[in-house]
Amino acid sequence: VATGTIRGAQIALGAGGRVHVVWNGAVGAAPQGALDPDRAADDPHNGLPMLYSRLDDAGPGFEPQRGLMKRTFGLDGGGSVAADGAGNVYVVWHARGRDSAPGESGRGVWLAVSRDGGQSFSQEVPAGSQSSGACGCCGLRAFADSGGRVYALYRTARELVHRDVHLLVSADIGHSFREAGVDTWNVAACPMSAMSFTEGAGGVLGAWQTGQ
Repeated sequence: VATGTIRGAQIALGAGGRVHVVWNGAVGAAPQGALDPDRAADDPHNGLPMLYSRLDDAGPGFEPQRGLMKRTFGLDGGGSVAADGAGNVYVVWHARGRDSAPGESGRGVWLAVSRDGGQSFSQEVPAGSQSSGACGCCGLRAFADSGGRVYALYRTARELVHRDVHLLVSADIGHSFREAGVDTWNVAACPMSAMSFTEGAGGVLGAWQTGQ
């Protein structure tokens, strides 16, 4: 699971200097995520969870890991976490829901939000349009800027060949998102690419790999 950079753990610094971490759970990880009804219940890869932990109140250790996938399944490429100074924590991943189409075209970006610094999380909800699919093996990245806006970059999989990069932006602390395409790449394969964000004096910058 942790090999390379695509499915490795992601980290964010939130209110009060608390560290938040998310990662893809491996086979046998607990708690288990929601089961894919199209796969055998005893398939060891069914129910792989998106896991979360945060620095404990004492400081030197982390709280027990928690699973955030309540209604989505088929976790593949790496998820991401962002946090702001107001106690909001945002965890995003791409997966399928119970009414989703099969394969990559049915994948979408999902969001679980905490308003209390990671003490509790809402059930995940769609963050994007859910109509462009999501590149299965690719990572995505979330970011919260100093002005309270939330961003996410991910790679689509429309018609399995349109591996475009889309940007999600929320100006209302994750309640709604605007979506726009920012780069195109037609390739009939998964590029296993990653995304990144940073904020500087000139604003927020995003980065990603591309083949053209």
